[in-house]
Amino acid sequence: MNRRDILMLTSLAIALMCVGALAGRIVFPEADAEALREVSMEIARARADGRKASADIASLREQVAAQRRTIISHAITLNELGRSDAAEFAPTELDVFQAVKTQLGLFLLLLDDVQPLANGTRISLRIGNLTSADVGDTTLEVAWSEKSDDESAPSSAFQFTNRKDFQIATQLRTAAWTSANVTLPGVAPDKLGLLEFRLNVNRVSLMRRKD
Repeated sequence: MNRRDILMLTSLAIALMCVGALAGRIVFPEADAEALREVSMEIARARADGRKASADIASLREQVAAQRRTIISHAITLNELGRSDAAEFAPTELDVFQAVKTQLGLFLLLLDDVQPLANGTRISLRIGNLTSADVGDTTLEVAWSEKSDDESAPSSAFQFTNRKDFQIATQLRTAAWTSANVTLPGVAPDKLGLLEFRLNVNRVSLMRRKD
């Protein structure tokens, strides 16, 4: 039974009920009664489908609103953190990005892993290039503090007494993450206090437009 038949039968049912109300009673032939039952069932199913569709639409709207809130939150976070030319991490702050200003624009830094290596610490991180150009010849400046064995002097964990520069051999592609590894000599992961990172970019690659 198609939609047109349903509408016709519905109209017929309404007309018969109106006549029956005027006459005081309704007597349907068995075939018409069966058809009316089918129409009622179709109407009930259509109403149920409509309610489900409304619920699905409301759920989708909430998902879109949540995504918008997340995007706005990230934008606010980038705006706040992007004011600094350095990113600071505790060694345990993995999978959390911070924004760093450079002379070319904004970059992201994210710690992937901190592991012991020989007599030092190996740090795996990712650098996110938010600019519209590929960049190379990049220097990563790393400073770190060390925890003191003297519990009476806890402030030493926040004093960057060690510094080292690392050259990033891989080109930082635009709108992409680039993995890098650095090794901090003479300090075990459990002795690291804070880590500070700065970026210096010395080469830019842009596509030449063909006129």
